[in-house]
Amino acid sequence: MTGFVVKSSNPKTLLDAILAMSPSQGVGPVLIVDDDPNARESHRALVEEGLPGYPVRLAENGESALAMMEKEIPSLVLLDYMMPNLSGADVLQQMRTATNLRQVPVIVLSNRMLSLEDVRQIEQHTNVMLQTKGIWSEAETIRAMNRLIFGADSLPAHTSALVKQAIAYLHQNHTRSLSRWEIAEAVGVSEDYLSRIFTRELNISPWEYLNRYRVLQSKQLLLNTSEPVGAIARQVGFKDQAYFSRVFHKVTGTSPQAFRETSSS
Repeated sequence: MTGFVVKSSNPKTLLDAILAMSPSQGVGPVLIVDDDPNARESHRALVEEGLPGYPVRLAENGESALAMMEKEIPSLVLLDYMMPNLSGADVLQQMRTATNLRQVPVIVLSNRMLSLEDVRQIEQHTNVMLQTKGIWSEAETIRAMNRLIFGADSLPAHTSALVKQAIAYLHQNHTRSLSRWEIAEAVGVSEDYLSRIFTRELNISPWEYLNRYRVLQSKQLLLNTSEPVGAIARQVGFKDQAYFSRVFHKVTGTSPQAFRETSSS
């Protein structure tokens, strides 16, 4: 079981994912693998709150994590995707080739914009779902993770791979104008079929995902640049500033300018 979660400033979202992916009867520890000591401690506190009774182990890199797993099989692994030397993808691959670690649930955490290569490294493993920071609400996160582990309505691996490929395509091309047919054509299926399987896996349509992802990227630009709102709208793929503002408000509950002013104060 493997889930993919982009690192989030909202600990509740990660806690929901941990609770959903943790086995109901586990005796092994929760292993946290991250080269950032602040992230390790933050995740430790979160696991101790969300999974009382589970011992916690910390590893600062992939090599240490694999050495620990040789001695003790974890109930759950929180795995940073971007690490020096052995990346999270490398650790996951070695886990899945080891008989005793093949079924250990893994949550992969990353700030990285997904590429097709990222997807290829993940989609080869069964029961994989990609989650991006700020895309799902907490309720959507809980439903998605529970369906991944316990639901009978999950997509076959080869069909789920199409959804992941579409996600990577949206990430890589969100800054320009996109049409529904282009997204579908990029993964080699019809618009209706892509919409159906995408919504079944993620509970939102490809177009809703794209809008939410664009808003997510615009937040970083609003916080870290002095570019006017109209220029930021164009940079994240919206031709019309008024439409961008409506979508932004729908997703966040506030306007782009209010978000910038509130977050900067």
